[in-house]
Amino acid sequence: MFMRFHSRNQNLGEIPEVDITPMLNVVMVVLAFFVIVSTTLTTPPGELPISLPTPSEGDDPESTGDPPIALRVNLEANDVLTIDGKPTDRATLIAKLPEFCK
Repeated sequence: MFMRFHSRNQNLGEIPEVDITPMLNVVMVVLAFFVIVSTTLTTPPGELPISLPTPSEGDDPESTGDPPIALRVNLEANDVLTIDGKPTDRATLIAKLPEFCK
């Protein structure tokens, strides 16, 4: 029921050879294309027009009274608790935490 087709020119013990030279040629041409296109489409950094927004009066977090972004808490080896380098106690730390959890 099953038929096996064999090529008369091919021995079953031979390993077929694959020539990758044409594939490498195509890859090199595509790489050269992208290099040329990328160098012609880019402009020097000095010629790129950029318009930066001007800061308004309410943009400064220190002027609006907003809390700082980070709260640095350290527990020293002798059980001294510090907040931003200033010694404090546990109750003060617990009182300051809600300001930073907004």
